Amino acid sequence: MKGLRIPLIRNLIPSVSLNKINGTHLLKHLENVCEHIALVGRYTKGKSTRRRHISKYIKRVDRNKGECIPTNGTIGRSKLFDQVDEQFNKAVVLLPELGPSGIIRLLHALQKIKYEKKKRKKNNILKRIEYYLLRGSVNDTLYNFWSHLRINDAILLFRMFIKNNHFEPALLYKLMGQVVHNRDFCIPSDVVLFLRSYHIYRCRIKRSPKWKWKEVSLSDDCQRKLLQIIVRNKFDLTHKEMCSFVSLFSIYGRVLPFHERWQIYTKSIEYVERTQLAYSPRDIKNIILSLFRINTFLFDGACVPRNNDGFSMGKNSHVERLSVVNPTLRKLFHLYNNHNTDVRVEDELRILERAVQSHYYNYDSLENIIFHIKNNLAQLGLSKGVKFVRLVRKLRNAHSADGVVLTDASTSNTERKFVLHMLDQILSNCAEVFRARYKYPPRKIRAVLSLDRLAAVPGEPNHELTVLHR
Repeated sequence: MKGLRIPLIRNLIPSVSLNKINGTHLLKHLENVCEHIALVGRYTKGKSTRRRHISKYIKRVDRNKGECIPTNGTIGRSKLFDQVDEQFNKAVVLLPELGPSGIIRLLHALQKIKYEKKKRKKNNILKRIEYYLLRGSVNDTLYNFWSHLRINDAILLFRMFIKNNHFEPALLYKLMGQVVHNRDFCIPSDVVLFLRSYHIYRCRIKRSPKWKWKEVSLSDDCQRKLLQIIVRNKFDLTHKEMCSFVSLFSIYGRVLPFHERWQIYTKSIEYVERTQLAYSPRDIKNIILSLFRINTFLFDGACVPRNNDGFSMGKNSHVERLSVVNPTLRKLFHLYNNHNTDVRVEDELRILERAVQSHYYNYDSLENIIFHIKNNLAQLGLSKGVKFVRLVRKLRNAHSADGVVLTDASTSNTERKFVLHMLDQILSNCAEVFRARYKYPPRKIRAVLSLDRLAAVPGEPNHELTVLHR
């Protein structure tokens, strides 16, 4: 379908008339028609697939401009949508016959259509499905929905309700309870899918004033047991699922005790290093950001590793903490810099910010990222441009004489001077960009690029930041 020409896709007509469908083939044809509508809406950018309700005056203006939209097209008319709404009503009546898999397919088809002006229609369908699951199926001895519900069906039902933005607490609590109580039958892929859906739920419910105060959350013990399933099965995951697991562990791994946290971390690192060539640049970027997040809490708590002298590391010993992650990060940065061809400046700035916040100052790993941001500084706004300058200044201070402790001990004095010279040149180029953009630079830029805030180190090169500070 994706390989067809766009004009052909827009003029496609469903092969089956929705007026002549029995209950057996209802779901299949409903899925096909909804998929067709979703594809047409994807290729028709900026225009609604439903008939627009506008005044006669606006129609006359559009007609004079030559932008009159015909209403006799296949998707432009609302006849097909009326038939789809009618078939959804029929499917809701047949919920007991559909079973768990049929309800999942029905919710998937409902997700494909964007109800722009008929959100109440979609909410009514979701509420009728919810009523059947919570009340109608309780005394249903003929079909007995919950006895036929398997762990995979419960996870997919939970995910489909989240995707349709339906956050009824009683329904989600029951589905989450089904997953937690039957977790012994889960495989690692099921756990990753469930935790991803749970994370989407937590992100979306914060933006919903209606459901914000009715959030259903997993306990720390349940999260710990679900994460242990993946470790117990020796990370039987695909590369995409492994990337998702590392991201989830960086978010929810804080609740684990130190020995379990360390066990999951070491085994995850071993698996990532063994399969590092199989990840895409986007996956590598997500793993790098996740490792930086993990570093912030990996050694939190009383049980922290001790050094050779028998003394425990302090809370501010970032160098000792990051030294455990350094070898893996260098390998991942090397792969990311060599294989990443389609990059966005905002993503690169985010990686640089995370690295500096985590006290990772390896110049060889960050060099390509820094120069890519510097060459595309004009694409960034004022705030992000100033943020980049501040990050480069922090990186320079770490490589200066006062910040030698924060960098690698094996770095020679010549290499350190070279890094300082390159960072000074980058700061000078940024100053030239800001001077060319603003005739009278804002106070924010003058404060960041002033010479008095970046004192020169004796015997080392110092950058000349134009005349912005005057």
